[in-house]
Amino acid sequence: MYRVLFVEFKTGTLWGELPASSLDFSRVLNAPGKATVTVPLANDPLRGHDWSVISPWRLLIYVQRGQRIVFGGPLITWSVDLEREEMVLNCEGLWSYYRRRLINDLSGRWNPQSWTREGAAYVGWDQADIVYDLLRTQADRSYDTGGTDKVERGTGPDALVFDWQGEQEPDPDGKVVKPLPGKGVMPPTGVARTRNYPWYEYKAVGEAVEQLAAVQRGFNFRIDHYWNGDRLVNHFRLMYPTSGEVTGLELEHGSNCEVTEVRGDGTNLVTQARATGAGEGLNTLIAHRADAEAEQPITSRTPRLETVESHVDVTEVATLNGYVERMLREGSKQVVIPSVRLRPDAFPGPDNVQVGQVIGLRVGTPWWPGNQGGEIRGERGAYLIAEIDTKVDGGGEETSLTLVPADLFEGD
Repeated sequence: MYRVLFVEFKTGTLWGELPASSLDFSRVLNAPGKATVTVPLANDPLRGHDWSVISPWRLLIYVQRGQRIVFGGPLITWSVDLEREEMVLNCEGLWSYYRRRLINDLSGRWNPQSWTREGAAYVGWDQADIVYDLLRTQADRSYDTGGTDKVERGTGPDALVFDWQGEQEPDPDGKVVKPLPGKGVMPPTGVARTRNYPWYEYKAVGEAVEQLAAVQRGFNFRIDHYWNGDRLVNHFRLMYPTSGEVTGLELEHGSNCEVTEVRGDGTNLVTQARATGAGEGLNTLIAHRADAEAEQPITSRTPRLETVESHVDVTEVATLNGYVERMLREGSKQVVIPSVRLRPDAFPGPDNVQVGQVIGLRVGTPWWPGNQGGEIRGERGAYLIAEIDTKVDGGGEETSLTLVPADLFEGD
């Protein structure tokens, strides 16, 4: 049912398959996820390859269930248990690579007047276009300086593919292709953003994308993996709005899943939110919002609850407003979180679901806090999959889902 494949990171060349005795991997929305693979050392597990290939960041490890790739990412650490005669490979999802790439002077936008690179500045760009430009221009291309040196930034066959091809224009140096504003290679969200990433700040590409996603009317994202001929493709999926991809899938306790627990979480409840930006002392940029209904003595049901986030690189109040609006929206009420374990012999299985998707969920127990007449449902009757955790060993397969109410993201 499961295969573990090892691929050369820089070229994407498939080197072979590893005989795994156990697997433990996770997929996380807007984050890398991780995997642990245990490989017996007997009978030449590398199938003739030199042991030097087992090296952090040289390998990509992919996990395949049936016909679908359910995890992909670089090897980060390894260990060998000589008593058990087995090797343990610890990996992170491919997104971890983009957290290790920086927006700098050699990977920034070309200025034909000064013949210099200026970092990355976007004025009124659709947020999908900004994401594409950051990932392709800043991380996945090579920049030839015209001299004897060449800055390699690729991670294989340009590492990521995107949803569709829009209108483009070449940079003056002819080395980088970028989208025209509003005409990018991912479906536009209709949300225009202005962002500036000076090269001397050396912000990580992954951090910039994650921050762009985390504001009001932001987006969700993940990296899907699949076969294209004899090569494995890494597909960046930007999902807007954040209320999720509707699948029509239904989970029912006792039928195709087990709802092991339901809990109410008020950790992020807030009635007043603040965000601070660039500047010092009295010159610090500040945004503030309050939940008017929760703050009124007549309508309030909780005491005043305050929170603050710091974003020292933000220089625009509009950006800070997006953060505080998101904090108020997500903290307006308790979050009812069910813990769900899929049945391995039922549909949907772990290869039929993905983070960022919306599923329905119901149980038979009729009344308890957060329930509505026998259904674990919010107002939209749906839950967003935020994380998928799978364990496979000699005892079988177990997959659990972390769900959050889809109506938490309404208005985004």
